[in-house]
Amino acid sequence: MTSGAEVGNLVRVLRGVSRGTPPRKIVANTATTITWDLPMVINPGDVWIIEEATWPYSCDTTSLDNGNPPGGDDDQHGQPATSWTRPS
Repeated sequence: MTSGAEVGNLVRVLRGVSRGTPPRKIVANTATTITWDLPMVINPGDVWIIEEATWPYSCDTTSLDNGNPPGGDDDQHGQPATSWTRPS
């Protein structure tokens, strides 16, 4: 890592004991050390990533035609899902 290059990015634990801990903001880094703003333990075996603070999420999907939702012509019935919750 380049010193200071990760400042402002986030540390997120994806798997292991610390999974579910909210991401922490990186406040300093060197080639071998990362320092973040709030306490967080990363345990042996935890899988973690560094992500951009403004990380844009995108994924492939099939086309969705909301103009004529299945189940009726009104907006009350058969409306396909329009939101998605990304696992932490």
